[in-house]
Amino acid sequence: MKKIIVLAVILTASFGLRAQTLSALAAKYAKTEKVEEVHLTKDILMGMILQSAKQSDGNNPDEGALEEMKKQLDEGSVFKDLEELYILSFENCSTSARKKFCSEASEATEDGLELLMSANEDGNHVKIFASMEDGRCKDLIILSLDPKEPAIVRMKGNIKMKDIGNVLGQINLSNDD
Repeated sequence: MKKIIVLAVILTASFGLRAQTLSALAAKYAKTEKVEEVHLTKDILMGMILQSAKQSDGNNPDEGALEEMKKQLDEGSVFKDLEELYILSFENCSTSARKKFCSEASEATEDGLELLMSANEDGNHVKIFASMEDGRCKDLIILSLDPKEPAIVRMKGNIKMKDIGNVLGQINLSNDD
């Protein structure tokens, strides 16, 4: 009987040690003072792109400006297949909040996503999680554990790996300014 009780206690304790999900951490830390949270849907993203085209052409885009915008979207922009973009930035919050987040997030995972890459350069640790289907990314999380400005970036959609490669190629892991 003692063995069964000890086993039950060990099993119960191990459930409590399970790493938190990144979604749960994002929800928890979004309420932290000076943490910046941005959640954009496809409609908002397309509206922002259209507004950008308007501003670059005197607030009244002609057909040429709109065609150029459509061409850019068709030529590998990650935005064309993006349904949702979520960003949680710790850049302006307290040092203690950043440290606590980095400590908790370092072991975090996300249900249904695989760890694609983990890199650590000069103390800037980046993890990339993704869910793939038919050669396309359905859900991508980039977790930056930079001690000065940690962040979570999540993209959901039907994104080509080539487009993700373009985005990842623009991420600079060095601390050069």
